[in-house]
Formats: sequence, C-alpha cells, structure tokens
Amino acid sequence: MARTDKLTKLVAVVVQFPELADKDAERLAVIRARGSIRSENELYLVRHHVDLLEGAQEQTKELLRLYELVDRYERERPGRALNAAAQPG
Repeated sequence: MARTDKLTKLVAVVVQFPELADKDAERLAVIRARGSIRSENELYLVRHHVDLLEGAQEQTKELLRLYELVDRYERERPGRALNAAAQPG
C-alpha cells in the first residue's frame, strides 16, 4: 500500500473515530515509556503504527525505536510472533 493511501486511511479513522485514535496514542505512549511489548494486542498496535510510519523520512528515529520493540518481543516469544503462524509446523 502506498504511503499516501495509508495516510488517507489514518486521517479517515482519526476524523470519524477520534476517541479510538486518542486511545491508541495513549496505549502506544505507555508501551514506548515501558520499553517493551507485553502482549499480542500491543504487538499489533505497534506493528500498525510501524506500517503508518514506514516511508516517512521525518519519522525514521521513531520507526527504528518501534522496530526494536517488535524485534525484542519476537525474540523473547518466538511462538507468538506474527510471522510464526505463516511458518509450516
């Protein structure tokens, strides 16, 4: 999906459901402050935010920080990683 498509969808969600965007922003701030992802729900939230930030040069530092959180979560919980379901088992 192109960056502009992602941003358009994000704007639509924020405009139509600002309380959801606010809640997600609060949850993401808690995860960032803690420095770790504790659940699959948090993982999905961070990965969604990563998807929105990818390609935005001004967001490189934030993107690298979120990549670090996702990588650490997937290393510590390999059976629960997002890509584990796609692997033959």
